[in-house]
Amino acid sequence: ISLAKIPSKEEVSLKVTPNDAAIVLNGETMGIGSYTASVKAGEQLSIIIRREGFEEQTLPVDVIEGKDHTFEVVLVQILEDITIEAEPKEAEIIVNGESLGTGTVTSGFPPGEIISVLVRKDGYEEQTLEINVRSDGNSPVTVSLKRLMKGIQIKAIPGDAAIILAGREVGKGSYSGSHEQGEKLSFARGGAGKRKLPRPRAGKQNQMSLPTSSGSCPTSGPRRWLPKSLSL
Repeated sequence: ISLAKIPSKEEVSLKVTPNDAAIVLNGETMGIGSYTASVKAGEQLSIIIRREGFEEQTLPVDVIEGKDHTFEVVLVQILEDITIEAEPKEAEIIVNGESLGTGTVTSGFPPGEIISVLVRKDGYEEQTLEINVRSDGNSPVTVSLKRLMKGIQIKAIPGDAAIILAGREVGKGSYSGSHEQGEKLSFARGGAGKRKLPRPRAGKQNQMSLPTSSGSCPTSGPRRWLPKSLSL
């Protein structure tokens, strides 16, 4: 009489990341995040691990007597590319608090996530926006920054003198207006010579007087300039 050898049972243990992924065997969900079972030696298993937003993975297992059958599986998250283009090209692009570069950046994000974008550059207004990452494709997002504006005031003496900006009369006696920071403005007053205007001090309100005589700029007392150009 010959006795058939009874196959031993081996423990098969599986741990999955993320821990809410489903573990499927023979079409049946056997666990969420982890699975442990006693399986006869010699059997072959095909375990499927799946979770929405992640690439599905299949784990083949040959159950061998005396072998360790402990497994850890990390699913790969599905990402969708988002391209952000900034104007001007030197502007910094920050996504979810992390600087990704300047000009144009492309990075992957999980579908369904809402990302926070900040675009900034010195001399320009910062711009923030939120982007909802789609699973069916995402068009490039263009962010155009606006220059910061600065106010200037000009006073002419006498009060009826014409003030000319870029060849066009903008006022008589006085002028005030807002212009883009970094812009260079050319001023003149009718019937007088021109002198170079000292560069305004950063952070100060830009104010100046235009005398009608062509004398030199005083070195003391109220400063009156005959401006040729003004850089904001």
